Amino acid sequence: MRAFYPCDFRDPAAVVAAARAREYPEARRAKVVSILARQAASWGVGDASRAALERLGRADTVVVVSGQQPGLFGGPLYTLYKMLTAANLARTVENATRAPAVTVFWIASDDHDFEEVRTTYVSDGAGEPTPLSYPAE
Repeated sequence: MRAFYPCDFRDPAAVVAAARAREYPEARRAKVVSILARQAASWGVGDASRAALERLGRADTVVVVSGQQPGLFGGPLYTLYKMLTAANLARTVENATRAPAVTVFWIASDDHDFEEVRTTYVSDGAGEPTPLSYPAE
């Protein structure tokens, strides 16, 4: 697993060291900040996002990135937990190391189709799971 996860996320100093070891061109960072600022403004959250976006633009900022494919039923709560976990990790890293840290959370809204996410399965533990579907029409 170490090839996929080069450091223990529970070690804030290791997280910062791993982040700083990555090469991330300044121009790419500026472009990402620009895109995210434009999206935040279009969604009416530009003011609330401004400080985080300014920090994201700094070359010394550590970024905790996470995301989730949208889903119906149990999916929204899982997505919320993932967002909160990523935000907590960024806060923990920053508090422990004093390295600026921000969270970028994306929704993979283009890697699925409605058919894929419209059904979930509910089980009472005694038998086969029962499908629960959102109508296709």
